[in-house]
Amino acid sequence: MILGNSILGGNTCLTTAIPPSSSYDKIQFLGESVLDAIQALNIEADPTEIKYIKTAPIWDINTIFLSNFEDTLESGNIQNADKPIGKWHIKRKKDGDQLYTILLEKEFDKSNASYIDKTPNNKIKYDYAVYPVAEDGTEGSPTEGVKFVSFYGWILSDDTTTYTFDIEIVTDPVQTVDDVKEYENFTQFNVVSFGNRQFDRGSLKTIPMTINGSALEQTADYLNILKAFINNKQPKLLKNSKGKSWQVITRNYSEQYMDKLSEQIVTISFDWQQIGAGAS
Repeated sequence: MILGNSILGGNTCLTTAIPPSSSYDKIQFLGESVLDAIQALNIEADPTEIKYIKTAPIWDINTIFLSNFEDTLESGNIQNADKPIGKWHIKRKKDGDQLYTILLEKEFDKSNASYIDKTPNNKIKYDYAVYPVAEDGTEGSPTEGVKFVSFYGWILSDDTTTYTFDIEIVTDPVQTVDDVKEYENFTQFNVVSFGNRQFDRGSLKTIPMTINGSALEQTADYLNILKAFINNKQPKLLKNSKGKSWQVITRNYSEQYMDKLSEQIVTISFDWQQIGAGAS
């Protein structure tokens, strides 16, 4: 943390809301100063708040670099910083949980450093952490952030494609299918036995639309792509705004045309069947 000192000299604190993208080999402090820890952020700090900071800085989502001078002069969030980063560990936990679970191990790629998590359930606050990993396996300190998930409707997705259904939604009751056998014999009551099979199934009807500028539209090409996606026999993740999710397969796609309208708006429907546990 830089308190009351300028890296350009003098006693003023020079800040900018979004620093330009630059690479630095060193930072030089001019003028008399006492440095306990140095943190550079990509946000503008309020000088009145800076005066009352009493805790050691930590690496967070807004940190560009951080040096706490804990037995090293290196600035960053990976130990052995002379070794190049080989991959990223992306982890997540529910707010309040103790342990992170790993979502993805992503190879380091300067041209593609993004990741979209499609698995979180609705109405849950998640803590995310991204760990840099050196080529020798050394895992650095994480960049952390919190996300509260909030959406309306039903979301159907796989690893590459996501559809949100939120217009004129109608669902049939979600039925739990179990494995039960009933035997009639000469006792007072029938004998009932259960197997291990237990899964949910249901159906969904909606008017799928895409956004074109500020208008909603529904093209034949879009419907054909959606139909192929629902009928591709591949596992998908189905989530609703209640906060539930299922790993499913989808089938029995159908289209109902509103012929009284010149646009012939289409209502689609499909069945889904659970094949695995949903996200947590």
